[in-house]
Amino acid sequence: MTPAYMKLIGTYDMWLVLLSYLVSVLGSFTALELAGHVLEEKKNFKRMLWIIVGGIALGGGGVWAMHFIAILAFKLPIVVTYDVTLTVVSLVVAVVVVSIGLYIVTGTDLSMTRLCASGLLVGIGVCSMHYIGMEAMRMAAVLEYDPLIVTLSVVVAVVVATVGLLLLVTMRKGIQRVISSFVIAFAVCSMHYTAMFGTSCVPTFAPGNQDVSIAMTQDALAVTIAAGTFVGLLVALLMSFFGRRRGDELPAMGT
Repeated sequence: MTPAYMKLIGTYDMWLVLLSYLVSVLGSFTALELAGHVLEEKKNFKRMLWIIVGGIALGGGGVWAMHFIAILAFKLPIVVTYDVTLTVVSLVVAVVVVSIGLYIVTGTDLSMTRLCASGLLVGIGVCSMHYIGMEAMRMAAVLEYDPLIVTLSVVVAVVVATVGLLLLVTMRKGIQRVISSFVIAFAVCSMHYTAMFGTSCVPTFAPGNQDVSIAMTQDALAVTIAAGTFVGLLVALLMSFFGRRRGDELPAMGT
């Protein structure tokens, strides 16, 4: 490991930290709302549509957006940009694994084995998303990871994913969903900051790799992602609302 005096010291923008948490809360609440449709829908096609929308809401909004905004909240004394390809890959990983986990736990006769298997899958997937997102950073520095903390972050992610999936299928009432959304968001944040605690940035004194990168300021990029996520989640909530009013049919998809 590199000596501590050779590592870059970063600080957190607490407003962006708070923003990342609020995005995760709304993403979690939306997923809880959509999970109700998945559990109630009898037609396989419509059920799969609600699973996909729920996976996008939780995986993309509650998990990925929270993680990426929280990464942007971490300020380093050097210029940082983000590789577009790896950033998109991290988003896709989050959405896919959460959708699969939601599919597993909303099937018939949820057992402890199914719950733990889905929690393990989603937990490892979320960790993969986090570290892929970290590797998307382009800067004149390299990242070093503490193996013990990395292992701990995986354990935390698996526990968080298991509890989160359980809440998705058991918390059905309004107040339960509200409380659970704050709990799930706090749990998601705990995984992120556990992983960040074991991450160090070591300057290389060489130009960072700038291949196809996002070069917006960190604050502007965070606000843009948050705004886009809020809009997307509100659209999903409207889909849920109109779906219930029209016999759980998705809007604009016919009867």
